[in-house]
Amino acid sequence: MSHLRTELGIRALRAQLGTQFRRHGPVIDTLRLSVMELEQQTDDRDVDYLHDRLMGVLHKWRINLLIQSNPWLILQRAFYSRPSHLVGPSLLGNIIVTDDGRAARIAEVVTSDVAPRDMASLLPREAVGRLVVSEEDQVPKVCVLCGRAPETSAVALASIEPLEGLALMKAQAPAEELETYRGASIVHALGLGNRLRAIDVTHRRSAVQIASILQPVPLAVGRPKRSRRNGHPREWRWSIASPGSP
Repeated sequence: MSHLRTELGIRALRAQLGTQFRRHGPVIDTLRLSVMELEQQTDDRDVDYLHDRLMGVLHKWRINLLIQSNPWLILQRAFYSRPSHLVGPSLLGNIIVTDDGRAARIAEVVTSDVAPRDMASLLPREAVGRLVVSEEDQVPKVCVLCGRAPETSAVALASIEPLEGLALMKAQAPAEELETYRGASIVHALGLGNRLRAIDVTHRRSAVQIASILQPVPLAVGRPKRSRRNGHPREWRWSIASPGSP
């Protein structure tokens, strides 16, 4: 029972951080002051336990804290103001984060030279840098719009690797492979099934953001997914090259 008081303090801190983050409050200051108070209130025999639990909290919030304290990490609208075949490979390796604490690495994308037709009536005039859930092919998919109006194109997320909020992702979208979500399961894993409106991923207070990892991405490999025929747009699938790729 010696760790009970410390554990209760840690759980209260996690709840407080979650509330502050959802309300866009001073998360960094809250964390700093709470850690100081916990250290002062903890018995010497429980200090090691406290530090181990704090490391777990920091691991869970590392990406969210980084984005909120450094808004320039969020990919800006100018990043998306390029054709999809340039934006798609550049998205690989970056992090998509939701407002309820889920985060995942973008591992594979599919680029298209047109925007989803089923979303046309729901998009604002300036749609570049917006995230939408399209069901154009009867299969839900998460798309980020890019290019320059009226030549708007799209990048669909084909595969993501979860980093944070794993329990929430697993509860809403059990993955066939624990390390990866693919296709339609991405919509549920990120909690986007009920978000019908386009989300501006370039805004600091958006429900979904895409942040740069601030380091070069390994060579992106592209291969044709579908050629332009029978009225379908040309699509390319891009993924991060494995060490043995030619």
